[in-house]
Amino acid sequence: LYQDSVCSPESRQLVAEHLEECETCRAEWERMSAPIPTAHPQVEERTVAQQLEDYPLEKGSATAVYFYRLTCEECIQTEEEFMDSLPEQVEADGKSYPLQVVRINTRSGSNNEILQAFFEAYQVPEEDQMVPIVFTSQGYLAGYEDITQNLLPQLEAGAGLNFQYPG
Repeated sequence: LYQDSVCSPESRQLVAEHLEECETCRAEWERMSAPIPTAHPQVEERTVAQQLEDYPLEKGSATAVYFYRLTCEECIQTEEEFMDSLPEQVEADGKSYPLQVVRINTRSGSNNEILQAFFEAYQVPEEDQMVPIVFTSQGYLAGYEDITQNLLPQLEAGAGLNFQYPG
């Protein structure tokens, strides 16, 4: 109770006086007050830029960054009916480019922080801050309908070229 500061002021005063006089109790108090060592190493916080290093960009490709959740019905539909059937190459500006779709599950690790950084960088209005969502070098597409109707035409118009992560 003394350690948690939940005893009465009178009891607190008595314990404090005793700790001043009793070496054994004072040593026990110091042991109890010391930080508890953990078996787990301290996890270092990573910046969004450092987290994005887990998703390297392929030079010379047309790139789209797709955010999803495994438990999201619209994400599952988008994945199965559209994302999985995208071509390996995209024709844009009269050239053929390999298509790189960076897939980021927002429920894994700190990936939601990455999504929030994209929302901020692309100035995504609150009503469009959802998954599934796809970002290209020229903007974003939010929701099943927008993605399935517009992603491929936009990539073919060059929207995936020269993609860089925000920040």
